[in-house]
Amino acid sequence: MATLDVHAKKRGWLPMPRFTIETTWPLGLVRAWSYAVPDLNCLIYPKPAAKAPPLPWSGASARGSTRDGRGADDFSGLRNHQVADPPRHVAWKAVARQQDGPLLTKLFEGAAAQQLWLDWEALPDAIDSEQRLSILARWILDADAAGLAWGLRIPAVRLVPDNGPAQLSAGLRALALHDHGAR
Repeated sequence: MATLDVHAKKRGWLPMPRFTIETTWPLGLVRAWSYAVPDLNCLIYPKPAAKAPPLPWSGASARGSTRDGRGADDFSGLRNHQVADPPRHVAWKAVARQQDGPLLTKLFEGAAAQQLWLDWEALPDAIDSEQRLSILARWILDADAAGLAWGLRIPAVRLVPDNGPAQLSAGLRALALHDHGAR
């Protein structure tokens, strides 16, 4: 197995460049080499935001049972930490990812199915397109890691709420190809 590091400057489709394969096996006395030009394209996703707001549970973005965070069964999202919250409910991984961000508390709820909408229009207008895509990528990864059913709304694309590997792939693909077409 070999690894080929290719640095991408932008998201979307990246054609694989020509590269050299070489070996000096078995004795290291002779070098054999060849150029390889693979007919492959890689899809480059947006870089997930390091400092993203918590998953958007407010208003019409979430459907299901109550969002009061008082249950104890299933993880249902994050909110800003309050002094009375137990330390074991602090989302330490999410806090570490933010670097100087606020403390976040995990919300737990009974076994009701939740649907979360990740919406382009819910983000502030002052944020440019690439930052929006970066935040949406972080939200997709966080929602998938929590096992939540989530839907995505970006200009020209709407994914219905679902979860699992196919939903994750479809969401990241939609973000990668935003304003690039389906080339």
